[in-house]
Amino acid sequence: TTEEFIAIDESFIKELGLASGLSGGAATNHRFGLFSIFESMKKRVYSKLMQKGEPFPSLMVTKDSLVPKGSYAQAQAKYLRPDES
Repeated sequence: TTEEFIAIDESFIKELGLASGLSGGAATNHRFGLFSIFESMKKRVYSKLMQKGEPFPSLMVTKDSLVPKGSYAQAQAKYLRPDES
């Protein structure tokens, strides 16, 4: 789903072992290329969400409550406070 894709952290690139030889040269360009592609994909997903009328995901955190806007933020609020309905 779009929410699952948005939740993916860029750290997966390091987990794939692509960060080990990235101190310079062509490997650095490939790393930044991969990050760039990933960020571009995220922007496209956000754009598609906005076209569907889905609010931009945001989660306002106050001392006493969580106020989610959008389905992704609702999932995050449920994760942070699983016992609330």
